[in-house]
Parts: sequence; structure tokens; C-alpha cells
Amino acid sequence: MTSSSSEPRDLDAERDAFIKEWTATSQLLYYTVICVSVVTLPALIFMFIVLRKYKKSNYYHFLCAIMAGNFVLLATIFSNVISDRNVMIFAGIIPGVVVCKLSAFLVNTSSFFVHWAWVAMYVQRFLHVFFPLRSHRAGDKSKEIIGVLFAFSVISQLWTPILITELSVGADASSGTYCAEDPRIFGEITLRYLIFFECFMTFFLPLVLTVITDFSVLIMRNPCTSKNAFTLISADEIVHHESTDEKSPLKIVHKSKIMLDIRRRNDAIRRCLLLATVTLLLNLPNYSLQLIDEFYHFRESEDLADRRRFVRADAIVYIIYLLQFPTVPLYMYCLKTDFDRTKL
Repeated sequence: MTSSSSEPRDLDAERDAFIKEWTATSQLLYYTVICVSVVTLPALIFMFIVLRKYKKSNYYHFLCAIMAGNFVLLATIFSNVISDRNVMIFAGIIPGVVVCKLSAFLVNTSSFFVHWAWVAMYVQRFLHVFFPLRSHRAGDKSKEIIGVLFAFSVISQLWTPILITELSVGADASSGTYCAEDPRIFGEITLRYLIFFECFMTFFLPLVLTVITDFSVLIMRNPCTSKNAFTLISADEIVHHESTDEKSPLKIVHKSKIMLDIRRRNDAIRRCLLLATVTLLLNLPNYSLQLIDEFYHFRESEDLADRRRFVRADAIVYIIYLLQFPTVPLYMYCLKTDFDRTKL
């Protein structure tokens, strides 16, 4: 009798410990989101203002679109945690299930848009480097590309408001709630592969393409259209009577200018590779944990010890995920210094 009566007590104690740990991690994430948002959102607005004088740059529209997407993404997360705390301005106005559906749609759409906007910008630079004449004749179609990306991002995430709902942590909503996919609509197996495909299209594929395009520009020294390209020749080569029979048409450029342009281009590409790598590393733990949970269901495990470990891991990877946002205005400022040097 004693052992059997102690089991419910142990289970209740373990459940109480889980609720306390879940509450503590939620509080940690709350203050982390507040700190990151307070620093990053004004910084993004400031960079919007600073970059306005660089409208002639080929990357201006893409950079503004990327900053706008990050602003919407972080502002949605910020407003979501504020509403979860039942601040008076939000309390009782919008039901929790509506907040879940709307915030999930905005977060997923803006994430999809931002990642693919980086890909589009890097592909455009690849074309400018290796097909300069064709790119010039085609004209600047950045606005059209951004419009297509935005429309595709919205359409690709229309499933989110249908599947996302508000679920309870414990037996009822009094223990706390969280937003997640409702497996009763499509079934767990269909939902599992849908989430996997969505993560692959939203995060893994665009970042892989970003790294590939950057490495191709950095490694490939000669343009793909070498027959129609100009041959850059320095004045020193002409003075020393080096053969120029096969260097036609010619464009005479000072040797120091050639070396400076090559160094600036390589530095800019390395910076882009660094940003893509940092973004990959900061996003990878969060996306990976969510995919693992879709297959092993640690969040809803009957073993409270597994659920506690998942709560801790989820808090850690989400904090790592939030660290990507301050890097965006910092990167934009580095690009602004490049624009100043080249007087774009």
C-alpha cells in the first residue's frame, strides 16, 4: 500500500517540477526576446534610413526587402511574447488560437521570404560577375523578383493557419499553452513529411544555394563568357612590351586599381560567406530540433523526464536562433561602408 500510494505522489511531484521548469524557461525566453527586439528593431529602422541614399546600388531593393522581412519576423515574435504575458492592451481582445495562427503564418512567411531573398540577391551578383553584358541589357528587375518571391512566400505558407492551433501543456489550459500543428487534421505521418518538406524549402535549400553561389563567385576566376569579355591590362604590361596580340578588345586599367577591385570583391564575398555560415549555424539547431521532435515526439512524451530535457534544449536552441537578428543590421552597416568606398 505504501509503495503504491507513493507512486502518484512521485508523479505529481515530477509533474510539478516539469511545470516549474517550463515556466522558468518561458520566462528566460521572454526576457531574451525583449532584449533582442529592443536592440534590433530600432537598428533595422536606422539602417532603412541610412541605406536610402544608396538607391542606385544593384542590391538596394534586396537589402531593404531582407530587412523588412526580418523586421516583420522579429516584430511578430516580440508581439507574440507580449500577448502571452497578458498585457492589458492585449488581454481579452484576441483569442489565443487566433494569435497562434496569425503569428505562425507571419513567422513562416517572413522566414521563407528572407532566406530566398538572400538567394536571389546572390544569384543576381553571380550573373553580374560572370555575365555582365547580358545582365546590363536585361536591366534591373529586382522589384519584379522581390514581388514574385513575396507572392510565392505567401502562397507556400497558406497551410499554416489551417494546421496551427493552441495546445495545452497539461490537462487543461490553466497549466499553460503553446502553438503547434494539430495532428488530427491530416494525421501524424502526413504532417511529419509536410513539416520536413517545409523546413527543407524554407531553410536548408536556400542556405545551401547561397553558399554554392558565393563559392562559385569566389573560386571561379574567369567569366563564363570569356570570348566576349574585356581583357583588363595594366599600364605596366604595356610599358614592358608584353604581348597583347590575343588580348582584344582591351581595357587599360591601372594595376593598383585591378588589385584593389579584386581584393574588395573577395572581401565582400568572404563577408557574405561568413554571414551565410553564421546564419546557418544559428538556425540549424532550432530547425534540427523541431524536425527531430516531429519524428520522436519529445514535446508530448509520456515520460516527463524526456519532456523536461526537451524544454531545456528548446530554450537553448531558440536563444541561439534569436542571435541571428542583431547580425542583420550589423551586416547592412558593413555593406554601407563598402558602398562608401566604391561611391555607389
